[in-house]
Amino acid sequence: MITSHKHKFIFIAVPKTGTTSIEAKLDPFNEVSQLSSEATDRASSNIKHITLENLKAHTNKNLDSYFSFSFCRNPWDRHLSIYKFYKKSIKKWEKHLPPEWAEHYQRYTNLVGSHESFNDFVKSSPQWAELQTRWLSKNIDFIGRMENIQSDFNIICDKTGIDRLKLDHLNKSNDADYREVYNDESIDIVSKSYKKDIDYLGYK
Repeated sequence: MITSHKHKFIFIAVPKTGTTSIEAKLDPFNEVSQLSSEATDRASSNIKHITLENLKAHTNKNLDSYFSFSFCRNPWDRHLSIYKFYKKSIKKWEKHLPPEWAEHYQRYTNLVGSHESFNDFVKSSPQWAELQTRWLSKNIDFIGRMENIQSDFNIICDKTGIDRLKLDHLNKSNDADYREVYNDESIDIVSKSYKKDIDYLGYK
């Protein structure tokens, strides 16, 4: 989550939709909103992935006039990306595990550690990623698409009055074309598991 009071915008970060790249460019504009102790969205100390509704409910400022935006991603691509990210993290932590990441390591290992095949994993865990519609409510003013991330980010820059910034691809976890990874069965499983996202965001 990034909030700029000077430019009056709020960026709501949906996991695995290019948020690291976007936050890296917007961080210089970030002015932290003081949140009450009740703002425990996702139980995160920095509340990176707070929802807009929870932010407004627990901040000390009136944000109703602020321009809010976020990004979405094709659910099939996103499901694979999170799997790849967890696999990459497990491999990294097997070499060196900082104590503060031990809980995440165990959770990631429990989720994906025993699956070498992504399609087998989809069958065993058909809906394990949080729905994007958890964050992408009708109250968000602009929802960009990761598939058009730079052009949609340009629109956001124009609307917020900041100079256009070129995004870098940070925290990349998936080089594969997701369409070449899925089989017919896993395509259908994701179709059913993420139907709410697919219908709301218009993906196929």
